[in-house]
Amino acid sequence: MSETQDINKLSRDFSWWGLLIFALPSIGLNVWLGIYQMIDTAISSSLINTNALAAIDVCYPVLSIEEGIAAMLGAGACALIGKKLGEGKAKEARENLTSIVVYAFLFGIVYEIIVFLFRRPILTMLGATPILMPYCDTYIKVHVFFGALYLVQTMFQLILVVGGKPGRAFAMTVLAGGSEIACAYIFIKFLHLGIAGSALAAGCGMTLSAVGSILSLCDPKYELHYGKFRWSLGLLKDSCWLGLADLLMSASLGLIAALFNIVSIRYFGEDGCAAISILSYCQWIFAAGMYGYCKGIAPVISYNCGERSQDKINRYMKISFIVIGILSVAMFILPNLLKVQLANLYTSSSSPVWKMAVAGFFPFSIQYLFYGVNTLSTTLLTSANDGKRATILATLRTIALPIVLLVFLPRLLGGSIIWSISAIQEAVSFGLALFLLWNGRHNFIFTKKETPVIQSVKGDLQ
Repeated sequence: MSETQDINKLSRDFSWWGLLIFALPSIGLNVWLGIYQMIDTAISSSLINTNALAAIDVCYPVLSIEEGIAAMLGAGACALIGKKLGEGKAKEARENLTSIVVYAFLFGIVYEIIVFLFRRPILTMLGATPILMPYCDTYIKVHVFFGALYLVQTMFQLILVVGGKPGRAFAMTVLAGGSEIACAYIFIKFLHLGIAGSALAAGCGMTLSAVGSILSLCDPKYELHYGKFRWSLGLLKDSCWLGLADLLMSASLGLIAALFNIVSIRYFGEDGCAAISILSYCQWIFAAGMYGYCKGIAPVISYNCGERSQDKINRYMKISFIVIGILSVAMFILPNLLKVQLANLYTSSSSPVWKMAVAGFFPFSIQYLFYGVNTLSTTLLTSANDGKRATILATLRTIALPIVLLVFLPRLLGGSIIWSISAIQEAVSFGLALFLLWNGRHNFIFTKKETPVIQSVKGDLQ
């Protein structure tokens, strides 16, 4: 494939169908990610017990920070690399790619050493009870051996898209998920490794995906491949700044998960923690399509911002809001239709965990009506290199609001309100997201002379 052909993957004029098809591998990647995580945790819950499920969820904040670091480096690098490709600076983009991969390995190694040394105090702080601690400690000790590969694997899910290989990113995720599910079943069912088998199975999937992803960008015939490595604090700073919203969004998921676990244990015990875990892991499936679409189109937006293609930006934003609107309604309806079947994957209908989970599906699923627009807004701002507004939205939406709501609402309205907190959080953030897009509209608007001017986003989308 020639250099021109590879660049055209981002520069071509997409129809609404073409844009959706381009984003389809990223959508499929994230949907499959949600499916295999749900199946993997369901295997642990059904073959071990619901305490194992609760323990994995208690450990999740540790993993989410790692995912956040990967998302920060990946999203920031994608914004920079995509814009540089649009500006015709391919050599610089290749050097940036190589440097970011090295930084990711270093971040992963340092983070996992810290986690291993301080794991028990960390797990206690995250809500591990004496009953759950043995499960949590075993799971984390196994995971740390695969930490750096886990970070690289997650980062490459974004980088392969800007490299014009969204299909490869999807294939690597399918490989990781399929091998993890198969290994989890073998390790737990036949080798009787318990929760250690669940963590080891995840490590096998991480290793396969990370190695395959790294090798995917070795071929010099493609526009984006590895270049000369350069130590650059400026690149690291810019990548971290532009991707900071993604770090906050991912890491805050872990923080909020910890708060949910602590509050649910306080009001409903370990069964309540297991019930909220079921809702959280099912959430990956229903939010994945919207999240995947947003990440799939991000390089296209970055490229056209670098190229200053006003007509394309206008059209892509309009298409995206329509697609996200349709997905939002569909993702609100589906979990309410499938709640009984989903709960059955984790535990029997006679279990108190099952009853709490089924009752919680409706209030929990209201969040999907607002989630898509909020995620799209963050993605658009990040893709336009507007790290300031993207960070403001991510901080208030995913950290400040949930913390305030989780701390005060259960005390005022009782423990049952925890099933509705995610919906309240996303509904309030919806107005903020639209305001920040309007306030930052100059990022997406260019005159014929290619200088930014202030117009209304409303006018652009018509």
